[in-house]
Amino acid sequence: MPGAILPLVRSALPPAFAAVLLVFPVLGQEAPVAELPSQTATLAIGGARSPLPISPGFAGPLFLLQPIVDRLGGDLVIGPLQESHQLRIAETDILFGPGAGTITIGREIVSLTQAPVLTEAGVRVPLDALRKSYGDLLGLQFRWSNSDRELQVIQRKARTVGVELQVVHISGITTVVMQFDTTPSYKITDNGATVDVEVPVDRVRLAKTVRQPRRSYLEGVSTSDHLIRLELEPGAAAAAPYVLNRGRTEGLRLVFDISAGGTVTSEGSGFEPPSRREPGQGGLRTIVLDPGHGGPEQGAIGPAGTEEKELTLILAKGLRRRLQEALPVEVLLTRDDDADLPLDSRTAVANQNKADLFISIHLNASPDRSAHGAETYFLSLEASDERAQRRADVENQSSRGEGAPIDGDDDLQLLLWDLAQTQHLAASQRLARILQQELNDTLGLENRGVRQAPFSVLMGATMPAVLVELGFISNPNEESELLDPAYRASLLDAVTSAVLRFNDLLEQTESSVAIGSR
Repeated sequence: MPGAILPLVRSALPPAFAAVLLVFPVLGQEAPVAELPSQTATLAIGGARSPLPISPGFAGPLFLLQPIVDRLGGDLVIGPLQESHQLRIAETDILFGPGAGTITIGREIVSLTQAPVLTEAGVRVPLDALRKSYGDLLGLQFRWSNSDRELQVIQRKARTVGVELQVVHISGITTVVMQFDTTPSYKITDNGATVDVEVPVDRVRLAKTVRQPRRSYLEGVSTSDHLIRLELEPGAAAAAPYVLNRGRTEGLRLVFDISAGGTVTSEGSGFEPPSRREPGQGGLRTIVLDPGHGGPEQGAIGPAGTEEKELTLILAKGLRRRLQEALPVEVLLTRDDDADLPLDSRTAVANQNKADLFISIHLNASPDRSAHGAETYFLSLEASDERAQRRADVENQSSRGEGAPIDGDDDLQLLLWDLAQTQHLAASQRLARILQQELNDTLGLENRGVRQAPFSVLMGATMPAVLVELGFISNPNEESELLDPAYRASLLDAVTSAVLRFNDLLEQTESSVAIGSR
């Protein structure tokens, strides 16, 4: 290959940036060889031109991939019709398949204008597939001229790429997020004491001064035109970075987790996961109950002067007794008395004890004193409706206080807390629905539904977590009922029944995993 493009292809894509493009055909369907009309265009690279077969597509031409691979480097292996094809460039495996209009680059799913097609001559791909693979990763530009019927590949000029660094320290883990304003080609080298992010094609510019938290395993950050260097504290180590995609259409977000001794995982949670439960040990082992409010945080006040913080503690203690009688579990309370406990410390209790379940118990309030019934919430950064957002705003008014396990940029904290809970989202939603159903059926309560909201008390829980409002203390009738031990017993029986059902689901899942692994 002429010019400077081939050396770039051979060297600029490091093992740490192994891009994998995955496209899955529809199950049960063949991907037959297509009979498409073939035309001849020109492939122009570095002043040299060669024939390039193309076929018309509904969203533009489809280019025969093999001639492009021959010029840019790599080995293309066409798999069976129902399996993916493999393209190896340097040390990078690229897998894709015919008939599907999405590709996955790393962990990012990208839509194509049209799906690749397998023909007698070989696989043909749309222009955006070339731009997203060779183009984005290696700094190449693909320009198609329909009038000249020419595909031109040129080395892109160096850009100035803005990067913003955010640092947060959560539960003994320092997390560094690099947010690039575009997606550059990059190489990561872990030297032990330092981690280098090299951008060989472009220049990097730090958007603003890095704001360090009070506690951190990151000693400092240095930059040059093509390099960002993370300097670690002695004895600290960084896990392999991961790409975090929160729905952005442009840019790249790299996340590094740093710990003392390198005990973090690289799965993208920012937390060390609890030890895996062996099949046959039962479902839930440790449950943490959180009585809402406490100390100067009274919570809602009923018409008769009943304080939410008092009733939530009574309810939590009663629920602890019932759960320990019904299941072979350890049940812990975040507070056992009228203690002032910051919101972030409540989930820290659950994380430190490697809990399998976290339930925060609250009582609702509304200006409309006729409002009644139970509501159950699970975490989301965006509320499911305005009422859920208002409720989260009220509950989030409690201060964090000193000693909370969070430090760093507020927006980044929310993002990372949400990330930690994402892997448990399905289980949290399932528990919330079971809990709401039991409360509705047992007490004939009005179904106020299951909602999502950004409750601070749920952020950071590395296990299924829900917040339940067990009635409206602002309603004089419900306040009176909540003061009745028999009524409270009915509420707790419903919650216990929901936890038992959730535990059964866990055991069934574990049993299926055990059977499938034999």
